[in-house]
Amino acid sequence: MAKVKSTKRDIVIKALRSKQGASVFKLCALTDWKEHTVRAELSRLRKAGYVLYRMHANRVGIAAIYRITAEPTSKSAPHRGQP
Repeated sequence: MAKVKSTKRDIVIKALRSKQGASVFKLCALTDWKEHTVRAELSRLRKAGYVLYRMHANRVGIAAIYRITAEPTSKSAPHRGQP
């Protein structure tokens, strides 16, 4: 069987599900996206029903880390083609 290729969204979700989470910079490196595209994807995930926790950096120059804390429920998960 052929291996199913992961989408960039799958890569982002996997990184955000990890115990340590991921920074915008790490997500940029994983996906080859620019920062504004990663932030837009984080917004789309929130809209899709994911709950993201933002761990603030304690020091200047340290990036904030994002982590998924709750998955979308079947009611809140939008279906393609429906508003």
